[in-house]
Amino acid sequence: MSTLQLENIKRPKIDFKKLEIDEHAVLRARERFKRKDRDDALSYCRSLLGHSRYIGETTCERGNRAHMFVAPNKVAIYLTLDFREIKTLMKIDEKSYIVYDKQETSEAVKPQHVFSDVNKIPLQDKLIKLYNSEFKKHDRHEKKVLKEFTEFRLIASVEIANLRLEQFKCRGKAKKDKLQNQIQELEKEIIANELHLKDIQDAKRRISSALSTLLSEDTL
Repeated sequence: MSTLQLENIKRPKIDFKKLEIDEHAVLRARERFKRKDRDDALSYCRSLLGHSRYIGETTCERGNRAHMFVAPNKVAIYLTLDFREIKTLMKIDEKSYIVYDKQETSEAVKPQHVFSDVNKIPLQDKLIKLYNSEFKKHDRHEKKVLKEFTEFRLIASVEIANLRLEQFKCRGKAKKDKLQNQIQELEKEIIANELHLKDIQDAKRRISSALSTLLSEDTL
């Protein structure tokens, strides 16, 4: 088993007694993991979370901000930002980033709820360290861009509202057209910033998925 741990990422505490599950997560648990109903899906997720690694804050498959955990059987579980509700879960099948060979382990002596039966392999440790570093870098960048974009969008929204009011009040067509162009430019800038933020979040999600595959192995 690799001895390298996720650096500076403290596993948050989850109140399992108060933990709820979203209907979307119930649907995914039934479709992807053959769970019977809501209670069965919630119990399944609680069991996985009890042996999971915390990856960090990212975006789920629906684009919503969430906390990501990965269980030993390569199941990613996404919780709300307050850790009170399971939003979705999915199997992690991405293997394109992994470049290491696993050592065979006898089924008779295979430990339960482990993330890897890989003996210490320098290349694997380097990959984990690399993706961990990239994840933290993208996390800092995302938070910075999100803060800047939120402020810009609020200011731009007020400016657009004022321009629309001015456009409504004015009579000249040329003036109306000029105001409309200003509105469209601001709207284009908002969309461009949204796309830029989404690119950062998508990259961060891909990194978290790659990191998850390095930290987990099928055990179920």
